[in-house]
Amino acid sequence: MCLLYSNVLSSTLKLKSQVQFQNFNEHEAKALTEFSKNANCGNKPLTKTCMKCIHPGMGYKMFFFYQFTRLNRYNYKAFIHYNDSLKQVVVSFGAPSVENHKYIRMIYSQGFSILKLYRIKIEKEFKKVYYAKIRKFLLAKIHKLKQSGRANFRFVFTGYSLGGSLAVLAAYDLTKMKMISNAVNKTTVYTYGALRIGDKEFIEEVNKTITVWKIVRRDDFMVRIPNCFFSSVLGKWRCLTRRLIRKFIVSDRFPLRFYVKAYTPRGPLGQLGFRHGAHTRVNYRSFMEIKNTIKSHKQWRNPQIVPAESLVKTYYKYIFYTQPIGREIFYDPSMTRFTTCSYVRGVSNCERRLVVPRVFTSASHKTYFGVNFEHC
Repeated sequence: MCLLYSNVLSSTLKLKSQVQFQNFNEHEAKALTEFSKNANCGNKPLTKTCMKCIHPGMGYKMFFFYQFTRLNRYNYKAFIHYNDSLKQVVVSFGAPSVENHKYIRMIYSQGFSILKLYRIKIEKEFKKVYYAKIRKFLLAKIHKLKQSGRANFRFVFTGYSLGGSLAVLAAYDLTKMKMISNAVNKTTVYTYGALRIGDKEFIEEVNKTITVWKIVRRDDFMVRIPNCFFSSVLGKWRCLTRRLIRKFIVSDRFPLRFYVKAYTPRGPLGQLGFRHGAHTRVNYRSFMEIKNTIKSHKQWRNPQIVPAESLVKTYYKYIFYTQPIGREIFYDPSMTRFTTCSYVRGVSNCERRLVVPRVFTSASHKTYFGVNFEHC
């Protein structure tokens, strides 16, 4: 196996990280895929749907399982397993499939919710799922686990796709509130094809607080949601390429105009206009909505023509690429070679060299290290 891994992280990495990262442990990353898959596949009752969830092997025992259904349809799960020999706890998360494209579209068109506790913003749906449901059970069980003589165990969080997003949020939250600590518990997160979860401030806070290994396949374009999305018109997964973005971003035909407004409501993308001939004007209704939400801010100015080039640059900064969480481990399609990527101005140097296709399938998103997370 040829590893393109470097032990020296690039000096161009612009993250203000206080976390001391160790070398990427590929063996551990592969082993944890089983926990992520089980979390994705396990449903009540576990004795009928996922015996491996109860008895995962490798010396682990199940301590906790929680499941709830969102909107009467979409299942979220959280597991805690522990290993007394290894002195390790694994917290894994399961979530709805990206094939539920209407739900995915809803998640990434609602915008952010403010977490006043940490002064950051995350997707509204994650706040409803984690903070309104999962968190209180997780806190109670981890507290109980620590009281059982396992307070000094290492804590590893893991998840696939939306489950990976929850793993990042939970690890950050529990570490930040000092339920667990980096010094004692060495908080570590492994995600597989994780999707975006918060704003720029959230990403910076995560990178200062915990160790995250973000594992991504080069041919997995689901990680580019919402720039890559399911087109109900074409009935296919598609991405907005650079050419299409430049052509349609100031047009009322731009398919992600509502996504964009939700992500950058105060920037030029929040003022998406529509094209009439050779001119670009700001939609008056959109302008009023934006103005009403930020009328208390003195920096507000009257609507102006927004240059298309400015919109494109902002789009690339906030939407086009994946979020710069942790360290991105970029694998080739065969999952035999990887590169540890650097982030330059918030963009992975691995992704910058990647040509995004106009149409793709979800197959590559479902399988990492030969494990199909949705084949239960």
